[in-house]
Amino acid sequence: MTIRREYSLPNCSLTLEGWSEEMAFHQGGNGPPKMSIIVNAECRFTGRNHESSVLQGDRDFLDSLVRVVNNYAQSVLSGISPHPNQDWVGESVQIEPLPNSNQHRLQFTRTEDGKPEEIIKVDLSTVELFDLVEAIDQLLNDQSTLPELSLSLQPHSRSIRRREEPFRKKAKPALTGVASLAAAAIALSLVPVPQVREPEPTRSGESRREETLPNNGGNVIPSGMKETLADVPRINDSQQLNNLAQQIRTTVDQNWEQRGLVEQSLSYRVWVTPNGEMIGYEVLSGGSRNISETPVLPNVLSPLPQGETSQLEAVAELKVVFNPNGIVNVTAE
Repeated sequence: MTIRREYSLPNCSLTLEGWSEEMAFHQGGNGPPKMSIIVNAECRFTGRNHESSVLQGDRDFLDSLVRVVNNYAQSVLSGISPHPNQDWVGESVQIEPLPNSNQHRLQFTRTEDGKPEEIIKVDLSTVELFDLVEAIDQLLNDQSTLPELSLSLQPHSRSIRRREEPFRKKAKPALTGVASLAAAAIALSLVPVPQVREPEPTRSGESRREETLPNNGGNVIPSGMKETLADVPRINDSQQLNNLAQQIRTTVDQNWEQRGLVEQSLSYRVWVTPNGEMIGYEVLSGGSRNISETPVLPNVLSPLPQGETSQLEAVAELKVVFNPNGIVNVTAE
């Protein structure tokens, strides 16, 4: 009995076919059968510019795909140039950044009797690359499929980058800093000491205005957003919610630069207009963090001008999760 498993993302899908060495599932065992033998692995990209590009092979192809994508994703997350000639010798799958672009070339060499038979190349955007990473992550979290597979997706140490830099390049900023400090000290010695003025007493009847977040809104940006949207209808159409979730995920994924700084999963509720603009967000978990340390979301926020909230016909509530492995998930609440 052939077992088929598919792990689908918006831009790619990973499909496996095989069977189980255990026969218990034929005898009425509970749960899905465990796939332990792979006879075919297929990686398909569905973007318009790929014309349904397909990489297909056996277990060796799958193992190589997992290893190489893991290696390359670690380099991307850490901001360190990968070294394919050093790390991927003998791999049937290779990936490298394309110069002067934000694309990544994935290459698969299919062999026959130990000789190269066909070379397939696919140029991926960063969003497509991380869709592939997430598809592999879904596979590795599926205990019913190849449970012996494992993947540790952690950023490389930045000490690697320091070893790549010549001494003169590293020393120059330090020398420049010393010279700048000396110049600043000389300049400050010429500045007259400012006169200290006593603060003027506050007149009676005046209230002092402080720019602080309210106690109940410290985890909501902008403050008071929950109360403002209390009477705005929520979008319930599943297809529209999925489209908005994918749009927000793409925006966040493209702008999330410092992925290696998230040590635990961080969850946020975001409010999104029907045209895909995020107008506010709220901390759901990881609330011990200062909201000013929220990844990416402040950079993609499009708050509504004052007084325009009443013009909203509806709003979507989505959940955004930043994971330590560099993957961002966006789902409808």
